[in-house]
Amino acid sequence: PFCGSGTIAIEGASLQLGLPPGRFHPPPMEGTSFCNPALWEEMKSKAMMSVSRAKQDDDPVCVAAGDIDPKALDAAKANAKRAGVDDCIDFIKGSFVSHPLLKQQSKDGKKTNVLDDATQQSLLVVANPPYGKRLSPDETKSTIYRKLANALLSSSSSRSIDCAIIGKDLRIMREAGMPLDVAFSTKHGGLNVAAMAGSLPKPKDI
Repeated sequence: PFCGSGTIAIEGASLQLGLPPGRFHPPPMEGTSFCNPALWEEMKSKAMMSVSRAKQDDDPVCVAAGDIDPKALDAAKANAKRAGVDDCIDFIKGSFVSHPLLKQQSKDGKKTNVLDDATQQSLLVVANPPYGKRLSPDETKSTIYRKLANALLSSSSSRSIDCAIIGKDLRIMREAGMPLDVAFSTKHGGLNVAAMAGSLPKPKDI
C-alpha cells in the first residue's frame, strides 16, 4: 500500500529476481587507479545470470503495489519499467483496504481476481504511509494506522502476515492493533522516523 513512486515494490521485485542493486551505476571508484570496469561488468553479468533462474522458480513470490493516486501509480509503473521489473509487479489503483491480497477467497472457492493464487500465501506488507505535511486536513495518523491495522488483521485469519512500516509514532501504531517494534531510526524527508516491524497475530492470538 501507499506505493507512491514504487521504490519499495521495485526493490522487492529486484531482490526476488536477484538483480544486482548497482547494475545501473558506473563502476566503483571511477576516475581512480582502483577502478576496474572489466571486473565490474563481470560481476554484474554473473549476478544477472541468477535472474533467469529466479523467473523459473516453481514457487515465485508475488509482488504487488497499490495507490489511490493515478499519477503516483503512473510514475511507479514508469520507474519499474526503467528498472526492468515492470512484468514482475502487479500495480493496482485503489485503497489498500480493498486490495485483492487482503480479500478472503469466496466460500465457493471460485477465483475472483488475478491475485487469488496468492491469497493463501504468507504476506509481507512493507509500507510508507503518509505523515506530517503529507496528510490532508481531514486525515490523522491514528485514522490511517487504524484502517491499515484493521485491513491487515482481518486478513490474518487465513495466513501469516509480517509488517515493516515507516512511521513517526510507534504508540499510535500499537494502539491501532499492530504489535510492531522499532527496527531502526532514520531521517526521511527531513523528519525523524522509524522503521517498525513485526508479525501480526491471528484473531485467536489477540
